[in-house]
Amino acid sequence: TTAAAMVASVESVLKAGQGKTLGQSSVAVFGATGVVGYCAAVIAALEGARVTLVGHNGVERVRKRADEMKARFDVTVDAVDGPDDTAKADILGRVDVALAAAKAGVRVLDRSVLQGSDSLRVAADVNAVPPAGNADVPAKGFGSAAPALAALSIASFAIGVGEFGIMGLLPGVADDLGVTIPQAGLLVTGYALGVVFGGPLLT
Repeated sequence: TTAAAMVASVESVLKAGQGKTLGQSSVAVFGATGVVGYCAAVIAALEGARVTLVGHNGVERVRKRADEMKARFDVTVDAVDGPDDTAKADILGRVDVALAAAKAGVRVLDRSVLQGSDSLRVAADVNAVPPAGNADVPAKGFGSAAPALAALSIASFAIGVGEFGIMGLLPGVADDLGVTIPQAGLLVTGYALGVVFGGPLLT
């Protein structure tokens, strides 16, 4: 959900400020060997974006991830090494979007690197632990991602309530149905089985 939220927010900002979609954009993903970066890269590539995975200590790991994405999801992504600010600046000079998804507390892109790119339109960061993955750069105001974030927040809340809300209600449900609490708990199992078998049919 973190990767999906980041990609959805980026596309919302691109549409609002640039009048273009993610599929018309080029995206560099820093930290693409981790789960969030990997998923964000796949989602962006499936949307048609030209995606580049950026390594920090050699191209081998990101190249392996790129090959894995091709095998699993049939998407083609590039892999490059970005070990220093000079290499990162060169990469940012060729993309519209930069996604920072490195491990917590790692500064990926400094202010000078971000501000030095003429082509960069959106820089997103999922790191919630200081320091931020992207340096604190004033937003250039291409639009607001608030509607997309609100929709994702509401959807996440609804899923959580739907899946876990019933647990606190089981004693009342058991009384109403005249069954034991473990038997009423089978309703949760039935719901879960419906998701497992019904989800793939709907997607």
